[in-house]
Amino acid sequence: MEYKNALISVFDKEKIVDFAKELKKLGVNIISSGGTSKVLRNSGIKIQEVSELSGFPEMLDGRVKTLHPIIHAGILARRKNKEHMNILKKHKINTIDIVVCNLYPFEKTIKKTNVSQEEVIENIDIGGPTLIRAAAKNFEDVVILTNPNQYDEILMQPNILNSHIFCIYLPSNQLIFFYISFRWNTTHCNIEAFTFYCFINLL
Repeated sequence: MEYKNALISVFDKEKIVDFAKELKKLGVNIISSGGTSKVLRNSGIKIQEVSELSGFPEMLDGRVKTLHPIIHAGILARRKNKEHMNILKKHKINTIDIVVCNLYPFEKTIKKTNVSQEEVIENIDIGGPTLIRAAAKNFEDVVILTNPNQYDEILMQPNILNSHIFCIYLPSNQLIFFYISFRWNTTHCNIEAFTFYCFINLL
């Protein structure tokens, strides 16, 4: 299996420029959006904007960027399923083979002194957890990285983009990705209660 397209959407941009450069050397097309795409472009890395791929602009102050069938079909399509691949072909959708994503610093935000309700709400990540879940669900076909510390480790693997490497490498980490998403959801529920409490007291 050949890994052709990587979607990079990260809040924590540590090491992301160097990692993206290495991916480009390996012939991987990089798709990105928002602040991540600006950082990569400013570092001289050629990328494809999510909006170029989907045909829809980012909207609602960046709340909607990657939530689109072209993105998620590209991630979720099972490569060995002929029907899935025929559907992608019919709709001219390319597979997304690598997803690099980490989430808004929600826990840090709610621990800040005098944090406003608006800031808390804007740090509720929607697209990020969705990308992580989609990629983890299709781990046999998609590489999913959620932490800058994983970049060097992946690049050190021999034949990084050859067929079987990630089918072996990723299953042991799949629970980590779902744990990250679950932990975020748990915190999210707590802050919903916090926000509701504050709202009630403002009445």
